Order: sequence, then C-alpha cells, then structure tokens
Amino acid sequence: MIKYELRKIYKSPVVWGLMVVFTLFNGLLIAQNFTQRQSMSQLTDFTANENVQINEESLSSLYQMKVEGLAAANERAGTEFESAGEFFAQRRDYPNEVRAAFAEVLTLEIYYDVARNADEIMAGNDMVAFTEQQIAMIGATGELADTLRAQGLVAQARIAEILGSGTHRDFFFDGVMHATHSHLFGTVLRAAAFESMIFMVLVTAFLIGYEFDAKTVSVVYSTKTGRKLQGKKLVSALLAMLGLTTLLIAIILGIYFTVYNHSGLWGASMTSIFLSEFDAFYATFWDWTFLQYLLAVVGTLFVLQTVFVLLAFGLSAITRNSFLVPILFALLFGGLLLTGTFISAGSNWLLYTMMTPAHLLLRFKNLFMVTQLFPFYEVSTLLIWLGFGTVSSAVAYKKFLKEDLA
Repeated sequence: MIKYELRKIYKSPVVWGLMVVFTLFNGLLIAQNFTQRQSMSQLTDFTANENVQINEESLSSLYQMKVEGLAAANERAGTEFESAGEFFAQRRDYPNEVRAAFAEVLTLEIYYDVARNADEIMAGNDMVAFTEQQIAMIGATGELADTLRAQGLVAQARIAEILGSGTHRDFFFDGVMHATHSHLFGTVLRAAAFESMIFMVLVTAFLIGYEFDAKTVSVVYSTKTGRKLQGKKLVSALLAMLGLTTLLIAIILGIYFTVYNHSGLWGASMTSIFLSEFDAFYATFWDWTFLQYLLAVVGTLFVLQTVFVLLAFGLSAITRNSFLVPILFALLFGGLLLTGTFISAGSNWLLYTMMTPAHLLLRFKNLFMVTQLFPFYEVSTLLIWLGFGTVSSAVAYKKFLKEDLA
C-alpha cells in the first residue's frame, strides 16, 4: 500500500514540474556570486598546495605570491605601484587586462593582511557591545534584557575559547569580499528549505485528501481497517519527504560545488577569521569543520521538513480538504512569525515565541552560530515541534478513526 501511495506522488506531473521550476530558480540564486568565482579560485589554488592553517609557512608562501603577482602586474602596466591598493586608489583608466592583474594581487593582499592580523581581528569582536546594540534595537527591557546580556557573555566567552584554541587561524573564502556563508546558507539552502516545505505540504495534503477529492470515501474508509490507511499515508508522506528533499538538495549542492570549487577547504574551521562578512560575525558554538557544519545544516533541514509533514498531516486529517490545507498552513506559518508582536519587550516570552520552525527557517544562516538566540536553540526548537507535531498527528489520526465521514 505504501508503494502505491508513493507511486501516486512520483507519477504526478505537478511534482516534477515543481522540481524543474525550483532547480531553475536555484540555479539563478547560485549564479548570484558567479562574478566572484575567479577571485575565489585564487584561494583554492593556494590551499591546494598549502595547509589550510594560517602559520609562518603559509604566510610566507602567500607573501611571495603577492610580491610576484605585483611585480608581474607592474611590468604589464609599465608602472611601479607598491601595492594593488595604491593602483586602484589612482582611479586612472587602464586596460581591462591590467586591472584584472591588479585585482588578483589585491585579493592576495587582503588575504595576507587579514591572515597576519587574525588574532587581533578576532579579539576585536565585542559580543557584549553587539548584544547591547541588539537590546537597543528591539527595545528590550527587564528580564529579557538581562537574559540577552547573559547570552552576550556566553558568546564573548566563546570568542576567548576560539582565541585560546587558535581555530580561527584557518583560511577560508573572505566573507567581506565574497559573502559565501550568507550566499550558501542564507540564500541557496534556505530557499531549498522553503521549496521542500512547499513540496511536503502539497504532497501530504494530496495523499490525505485523495479519497475525499476522488469521492471514494465510502468505499475506502467504510471499515476501521480501511481508515488505518491514513497511518500508511503518513509514512508515505515521510518517505516522499526523504526522497524529494534528498533529490532537491543533491541537485542544488551538486551545482553549487561544481561552480564554486571548495578544494582544500572542507576541513577549514567554521570559526575561521575569514568567515565573517561586512555586517555580520559568524563563528560556530562548537569546533566544526566546514563539512561538519554543512552536514549539520542539511540534517536540520531534514528534521524541519519532518515537522512540516506532521503539521500538514494534522491539518489534512482534520479538514479533509487538500485545497484548504496549504492555505491553513500558510496562515499557521505567518501566525507563528507574528506571535512575538503581542509580547512585551521586557518578557523572556518574546524569546520563547521565536522557538518555532518558521523562525528557524528564517534564521538559516545563523544556525549553530554564536549570534544565534542561545546555544542549542536549534535542537530545543526541533525537539519541541517534533513532539507537538507527533502529538497533533496522533490526535488527528485517532479522531479520524472514530468520526462519522458521511
């Protein structure tokens, strides 16, 4: 029976039509950073021959590349600039190939300057001051302000821990230049999470409401045994979630890492000094590599979709209308985001209202980061909503077994 339910999904032209649309859309999102591809490749070329760690040897090699690159660029331009920064400060009209040569040198200069000042830059991240800015921004007072200040101290202690362990001394794509973290996790993978959510809500509503839409309720659900089919439909929806989400993520990451080579960076620390961007500081609460962090985020995405399937199942079993479920789900999603607007800025309940799958989805690029609401925010939120989704699905299922469908 489960195979039959899955066959209905995988034979649906709507499913594959959406997959094509999502893939094309994601391709456009991935292409947003395409102009950065050349300068990004300079780092992967470097880390392919050097250790990803910032040390005397790697700094010396990077300095030598910078000096040789500057000499070659000056020779091509017939100039004697002492740095690429000086060249671009002149604002004179040079041929494109000359500007490109100096642009490559400028990239090396930025990496070298940040790398040799890694300790000072990391120590300059004042999470206490950052917390005070956040408190002022949202107008937090009372116990909420105290709670946020306590979290700021935890984040500051994490900075000290990072400095002590030296995990920030790893090369990675420079966030100020390339914003790769925001691009991959805040744009591409967050879009994938939204798309998978759309898939799951539509698929779950389709499966649960199929007999009602086809007017075959009196035949299929005429016995208690027949009504237990709803449980198998839930299992089918969860299996469909695994299949469709896996395919979607595999396509997205396959394209992304084909376009943007990460050779030599899979083992780079996610507390690297290069990770932070112009307006955002990024460092994980735990000492994870880029690969470990990527797997943790993808794992979070799958658990999040499980929550969405459970919630959609509950709505479908209650309404028995596959067209109404997406509307109700959208209202639920929006309602979760708006709940905090009714809470006082002086109450810790404002934080608790942000422990929802909707908020988690919107904060995707901050997953497991020191700038997250608090440590274990992701785990706590997912466990709470997995529990709620399981209970609501069980209640809706038991109600369906007993109610009159006439």
